[in-house]
Amino acid sequence: MNKYNAERLFHTLDDIFISSPYSNRISPITGEREFHEGVDYSANGKSIPIYALDDGEVLYEGYDNSTGAIICYIRFPKLDDHVGLYYHLANTVINKGDKVTKDTKIGMMGSTGYSTGNHLHFDWFKCSDYNKDFYDREYEDFNEYIFPENRIKVTPVAERNENTPQIRVIVDNLRVRTGHSTNSSVLGFTQNKDIYNDLETYNDGTYIWHRIDKEQWIADNGEWLEILPVTDYKKLYESKLSMIESLNKQISTQNDTINNLNEKLSKINELSRWVEFCALLIFCTFCWLYIVFGYNTYNINTNFIHIM
Repeated sequence: MNKYNAERLFHTLDDIFISSPYSNRISPITGEREFHEGVDYSANGKSIPIYALDDGEVLYEGYDNSTGAIICYIRFPKLDDHVGLYYHLANTVINKGDKVTKDTKIGMMGSTGYSTGNHLHFDWFKCSDYNKDFYDREYEDFNEYIFPENRIKVTPVAERNENTPQIRVIVDNLRVRTGHSTNSSVLGFTQNKDIYNDLETYNDGTYIWHRIDKEQWIADNGEWLEILPVTDYKKLYESKLSMIESLNKQISTQNDTINNLNEKLSKINELSRWVEFCALLIFCTFCWLYIVFGYNTYNINTNFIHIM
């Protein structure tokens, strides 16, 4: 039994014990197997005072229409905004809407409704579930709840590092335990969006446990954590290197093609120069022949005229 939690409820530990924990059990009323969503505290048959856990507000007090038990719902904003349901009370001394503190008496332990003797059935759940149907709420084990003042500081949240195996918490108040078992002691809680380095994993068949520091483990049922992707820089480097080599081969092939074209162009240019040279030579030769033979023909024609 978590003595601190029990003492917050009763302001004493005399004769207090857990008669039925948060677990599977055989119902003492129906005789059938069921999950007991709360914690039953007994005081050896006595009817003792019961108190509020902390500063809060009474959401409802009165009878449970389905069982006839006297009950009381109290919201505790400072306790991670949880609601405590006090069940089977003998009476209450508070009213709906009342503000309470940890010293406020709620009423007396009793056995109203479906009960086999004086005890307090205490349910613990988040306020966001208050308006849900009784069986649709996500109940928590109050005996394992750690009050804020008793929480040990867990390892600091890590910065996102794509080169390191990391996990991101995607729920509120995920327990941090000393080992990879639900029987291990609770050190504290993580919060939604917290990131931690994933140092080691362990599969117990029910949960995948992740070690975030020395003797600090958190569990995952497939819906509580996100495994963050790790960038394999070696593979990335090899991939980029392969891409660069492929590009270099393409460039080399293109360079070879360009060189071949340049060689052909050079040959064409060389042939073009020879053609130009030959054309110029022919032209010059023609001009020389014209000058030489054209002038001599002129002289012959002139002399012939003179003879005539």
